[in-house]
Amino acid sequence: MINYQSMNTPYYATKLLEHFELKRRINSRYSLRAYARFLGVHASSLSHILSAKRKPTLTQTNRIVRKLELQNKEQFLFYGSLNYTIAGPNIHTLDEHKIISEEKHYKVIAHWEYFAVLSLLDTLAPNQNLTVDHISKKLSLTAKHAQTIIDDLAFLNLIEKDPATNRWIKGYKNIYSTDEIHSEALRNSYREGFKLAESKIDSVGIEMRDFSWVTLAVSPKKMGLAKELIKNFRNTFFEILESSEGEKEVYRINIQFFPLTNFNEPKIEKINNTKHNRQYTGEMS
Repeated sequence: MINYQSMNTPYYATKLLEHFELKRRINSRYSLRAYARFLGVHASSLSHILSAKRKPTLTQTNRIVRKLELQNKEQFLFYGSLNYTIAGPNIHTLDEHKIISEEKHYKVIAHWEYFAVLSLLDTLAPNQNLTVDHISKKLSLTAKHAQTIIDDLAFLNLIEKDPATNRWIKGYKNIYSTDEIHSEALRNSYREGFKLAESKIDSVGIEMRDFSWVTLAVSPKKMGLAKELIKNFRNTFFEILESSEGEKEVYRINIQFFPLTNFNEPKIEKINNTKHNRQYTGEMS
């Protein structure tokens, strides 16, 4: 029986366990040996890899990434957790990405304005620079607040001046923060997201927003599966909409899924143990 770890499980082992559990949900008789055959890894080796006692070789890792059909962000995290700094088809080079931590980037994670400003860079015309006035106008912030955000982002190397044009550009193409941990910064970010959404109910017309909800009866043991489905939707949503052409504005999507009834929390069938939440600079940059 596989022993699930919590926050100490490396990302590569978490993704492999997650995929294995999904297959077992489809076929309860699906075995570790069958999973090993699917991945092209010896069963005994796979057992050690899943328990993080052994790392797959680079050749094995390349094969596993193809078999799991990981998206770009997941590929980056998978290779990075194994200390493989490589680039290949459909894989971004690692210097394009930044994983931020609560210890060094509390304000960036906790307050919505920082990722909004990073996303604002993606809306500028080629000859347009990010200025305090533009930030103030587009995000309804004071000039002092806008300047503080620019200074903070520059200090953290999340934005930098382009040597050729002297305009502000992103320091990294994608910026990620961790999820599924006890983080006060993330908790504050969620609270601010609720307040932002509430303020837009009356201030933004229904043509430019979408608010919806559904109430249903669900087994609490399926929470892991629910999180996986939400994550897949979020990734697809981002990939399709961010690649759209034309003039852009900054949007934010909040997703909540929570119980309405009171109950004693059961032991959950876990899929995600150390899930990463891509904070798109447009909740992933």
